[in-house]
Amino acid sequence: MVSPPTHTDRDDAPTTDSLSDPDTSNELSLLTRLTVSRRLAAEWTALSVAGFVTALFVFGGLYASLTGQADALSVRLDSGTPWELVGPGLLSVGLMVGVIVVHEFVHGMMMKRYGGSPNYGFGVTQFVLPYAYATTERPFTRNQFVVVALAPLVVLTAAIFTLAVAFRWSILLLPLALNVGGAVGDLWMARLLLRYPETVRVVDETTGLAIYGERGVDSPSHASRGFLRASLVGFGMGIGVAFLGMMFAPVLLELSGVTSLSVGPPDSLWSLYQFETSSEGVSSEVGFVGILGVSAVVGLCYALVSTSGT
Repeated sequence: MVSPPTHTDRDDAPTTDSLSDPDTSNELSLLTRLTVSRRLAAEWTALSVAGFVTALFVFGGLYASLTGQADALSVRLDSGTPWELVGPGLLSVGLMVGVIVVHEFVHGMMMKRYGGSPNYGFGVTQFVLPYAYATTERPFTRNQFVVVALAPLVVLTAAIFTLAVAFRWSILLLPLALNVGGAVGDLWMARLLLRYPETVRVVDETTGLAIYGERGVDSPSHASRGFLRASLVGFGMGIGVAFLGMMFAPVLLELSGVTSLSVGPPDSLWSLYQFETSSEGVSSEVGFVGILGVSAVVGLCYALVSTSGT
């Protein structure tokens, strides 16, 4: 719904300095405008990837325990007809695009519930982070905006997971995880807004927020917790690099004539990747637990390096 925030005080904000509260007609002053920088856009891309993969692992584990399908945490690519190979991929892409649309639709429905007229669209923040959005010009109370922000995460996560378990549709874990990863910005905004008193009014500006309140209301600090944030960013980058590599690995290994490859202890919890060719075709398996563990180490190392001078 909104992009990753930075803090802009009222002197620098290129927006109106006051707002008439539609409910009370009181004149409110601009307290803070939250906008996005290129660095934050890149960091939030990494955090979204981390959220996606973590959700895939967590809900995959829950799905496996509830359905008895222990292979829900494994990704396998076996040879077959072109449709057998391409069809599931196209279906997965379609479901993931669909959940993005529905995610924003739920935002819009909650905006409408509180009196807004939502508009929808797509964009790219700072040429780095693609996003879809639902926005409206109507100011909301703090609590209303928190509900608007978190509704897709709560509603869609519950609905998709229920369908996946009820019908044994493990493929729904992909759009479910994407919905969680795509809600990282919504969670961040909700967290920031909860530092303000309930009396403030919030205006969605598509790629940021404007927060208004009565004169004398203090704006809380939006400074990030450096080490924790850097750890999460490094974690997301580790996961992203690992999965991008493993997406292309089967093709590259087969073209190179490699018949078998294991990264990490084979058939164990800490297996990262297994590749094997046989008369029956090509098998490629990703170990989520191992990748999460290695990515956590990468995240800690990244945080130590990036915050060592601060």
